[in-house]
Amino acid sequence: MSTIDFKDDIVDEDGLLQYFSYGERMEKLYPLMKKAKETHASQKTTFTIHSRTCEFIVDKDGTASLRKKPVAGWW
Repeated sequence: MSTIDFKDDIVDEDGLLQYFSYGERMEKLYPLMKKAKETHASQKTTFTIHSRTCEFIVDKDGTASLRKKPVAGWW
C-alpha cells in the first residue's frame, strides 16, 4: 500500500495528490482534518478514484495521508 503525505509536494503516478489537493473533492476531506484536530482522534474515509479504492486518513495531530489499497486479483 503506497502512502502520500500531504505535507510533501508530490504527485504520484496516478495524479491522486493533485486530484485531491485542488478542486471540490478536497473540500469534502477538510472537515475530517478539522475534526481530528478538535477531537484528538484519528479519522478515516474510503472512496474510489480511477477505479481504485483509496483511504484518506488523518492522524490525531492533523497529519493527512492518502493510501491506495492494492488492486484485487482477477483469480
